[in-house]
Amino acid sequence: MPNRSPYGNLTAVLVVVAFLELAINRLLGRLFVSPGCHTGLGCLLLATGPFLLHLTGALTLVVCTGGIVGHLRRGELFPRGMRLTVAVLSLIFLGLLALSLAFGRIPDRYHTHLETSFGFAVGLLVLSFVGADAVPVQRRVGFLLFALPPLFHVASSVAGRAGWLSQGVVTPERLTAAGEMILLLAAMTAPLLLVPRRLPRTRWGAAVALAAGVSGFFFVAFVGRTDLVQTVALYGVQLELPRPLTWLGALYVLSLFGYVTSVAMLVLSRGAARLVGLGMALVGLAGYQTSSPIALGLSLCGLVALATGTVRGGRSAAKADLPLSIAAWQALLEGIAAALGDARPAAD
Repeated sequence: MPNRSPYGNLTAVLVVVAFLELAINRLLGRLFVSPGCHTGLGCLLLATGPFLLHLTGALTLVVCTGGIVGHLRRGELFPRGMRLTVAVLSLIFLGLLALSLAFGRIPDRYHTHLETSFGFAVGLLVLSFVGADAVPVQRRVGFLLFALPPLFHVASSVAGRAGWLSQGVVTPERLTAAGEMILLLAAMTAPLLLVPRRLPRTRWGAAVALAAGVSGFFFVAFVGRTDLVQTVALYGVQLELPRPLTWLGALYVLSLFGYVTSVAMLVLSRGAARLVGLGMALVGLAGYQTSSPIALGLSLCGLVALATGTVRGGRSAAKADLPLSIAAWQALLEGIAAALGDARPAAD
């Protein structure tokens, strides 16, 4: 079993393109550039934004299709009895995503089908990952915390559109709030649950320093320009930020610190750990309270990459921790004896 995803490089390209789409299309194009296109830079940004959006959607379609098909062929994650169901649901979701890319938008009557197929695909992915072998308990909990918020949001969106759960204890608004709380918990605990312990201390120091700088800048900007930061978060990752000097605002700062630390540590690593970091980056770039087909595709692609890297990393660690067999010990002792014999000085 390879320790590295065959789509790791393309996944990294998707992360870069999705970040550019977030910065140029969702933020600069909507917040800081007037629709009238009065300057050359403004015209360039208005023209680049839709291109990056469609490029992100096309790469998401390719990477997500390749990742799911690869799992179905190798049997690495999905059990045999579940593969047909996963293939059908993924085909429905990816077909609707391709339809939205071809026609620019998806018809309103297909939104429920899009979100429902996404929810079932993520649910089957969660069930397969939880039942995977050689995955530590903390890794399973970490993945589950990142996978539950999209499921809560999809359930809230479908229930709100259909008029379900309008009265009672469980309402669409409370489902959305619960998913947001789980997402904050996932980001805060990611360094403890998803980052391997055997990484160098220098890498830990660099990641913590970067996270401290980013979260510190965010806190200062959040306190000084609360309205601007709230607007950027709403347009960027579809999160409604609270007031900064509250316990919920402190949770957002801590969540950003944990998320940046984990992504930096994992992306700077190699093999399966890097794929986990790329998956976390895609989940973050997709946002939370969104119904965009491209954003949902980014979220599914990120969860597939996160599950793939975690499963492969767990199996590699399990193989590394296995005791040596008798034959392996004999070969090792024979090699040491041969090396000592060659190093013995020749007699006069």
